[in-house]
Amino acid sequence: MPRVLLLSCLWPAAAVAHTPNFVPAGPGDWCDVIHTIVPGDFVLLTPGVYTDSCDMTTGPQDLPGEFTTLMPYDSDDPPIFRPDGATPYVMRITGEYATVFGARFEDIPAGVTAVLLRDAQDMTVHASTFVNVDGRAVGSEGRVDRLSVWDVAIDGGSGIGIEFGCPTGCEVNDFEVSFLFTDGLASPLVAHPGAEGFIDRALIVRAETGVVLAGGGDSLMTESFVSSTGTALEITGGPQIVRSSILASTDGVAIQASGGQQRLLGNTAWSGVGTGLVRADWTAGSELINNALGGDLPAALANTTDEANVACTDECWIDPAGWDFYPPPDSPIRAEDGVDDFDVLADWCGFPRDLPPTIGAFEAIGDDGYGPVEADFRFNQSCGEVDGGTDTGAPTGSDTGTAGPGYDGTDTGTGGTGQGPNTDADAGSDTGGVGDSKEGTGCGCATSGSGGLAPAALLPLLLIRRRHQ
Repeated sequence: MPRVLLLSCLWPAAAVAHTPNFVPAGPGDWCDVIHTIVPGDFVLLTPGVYTDSCDMTTGPQDLPGEFTTLMPYDSDDPPIFRPDGATPYVMRITGEYATVFGARFEDIPAGVTAVLLRDAQDMTVHASTFVNVDGRAVGSEGRVDRLSVWDVAIDGGSGIGIEFGCPTGCEVNDFEVSFLFTDGLASPLVAHPGAEGFIDRALIVRAETGVVLAGGGDSLMTESFVSSTGTALEITGGPQIVRSSILASTDGVAIQASGGQQRLLGNTAWSGVGTGLVRADWTAGSELINNALGGDLPAALANTTDEANVACTDECWIDPAGWDFYPPPDSPIRAEDGVDDFDVLADWCGFPRDLPPTIGAFEAIGDDGYGPVEADFRFNQSCGEVDGGTDTGAPTGSDTGTAGPGYDGTDTGTGGTGQGPNTDADAGSDTGGVGDSKEGTGCGCATSGSGGLAPAALLPLLLIRRRHQ
């Protein structure tokens, strides 16, 4: 199970609204403490197991950027939350602006939601882990104007991962998902009618049904991987765009898309039973361009642009059943040029697209590819030659780790872009390597050493990441 790191390089800079208070809290009193703080304060959750639920309300902002934030006192020993056995949530948050950061939730049974958001303006769940979810990890009731989920892992269980809105009686107007990792679950990510937003570099494996985008709004899914036994991606309504993503189903249809303006651009859709895409009722402006689709190509539709799509058998890819979707040199994908599409500038790895581009999710820039997709965070995926050298950054600790493959296959100098595990003991001032023995990303971020981050050191990390859509 990968551990979630504090990655300051994920946020653009912004001003801090005011000097916050850092208020410690522990099992037994954390809910009482939350009710005493003001917007912009930080509740520092001490190590331990929290088995009491909390229904909390956050106040309005006095100044822009004031979020009520729940976070670990020690980043190396996060608080562990478990249900109390009676309440249908672990924490329920009502109000305007709040962030749940760096928490761990375990053993969520059916009928229970770990983080339930209600009648809120802007809520964030960040760098948190959910384990054994038979209920729901994150959900909403009432109206939530904006819900962001960043760097979250959900590991195991038969429930729902992230649910934006609900079939009736509640809504999430705007959502954002970046670097979500899930393993298992019946439905890892669901957007109900009224919800619109974007999904960026999610990695969803071994699901029953993968991603459901039924919001009918203006949504984008990009550079993501979904593997499921049933349908990997269900799209209803639009306008919606799916680009440079890999959708794989062992026993069902890879993509089912219907009822609106939908644009599928530069994707790979594989099914173990042969059907990559089923579509119906697409409206004017819909496009099916540069896709590698398992089975036969769908029948043409009126007012829809179909260009440079390839009907694929397994020979299109190195080993699709083993999650290796790179096209080998003799792949039918390489026998036909894609068409230039300036709405798709990068492939699944984030590499620039050639002109003309390769059909499918990968830009073919070599013969051997990068190996199978790994069950891990998207930013830990290898998309380049393995760099066997050491990190060339200048950490203050004793960096003994070997840098993993860079995102572009190279180590970029100060701090590098190594993505392998480092074993150094950074003091937190390293602008390159990753501290301690966690799975690192080496993306030029300052992280903690063996002692964790001091609370004050987390202030700029938590306040400055703002909306970047």
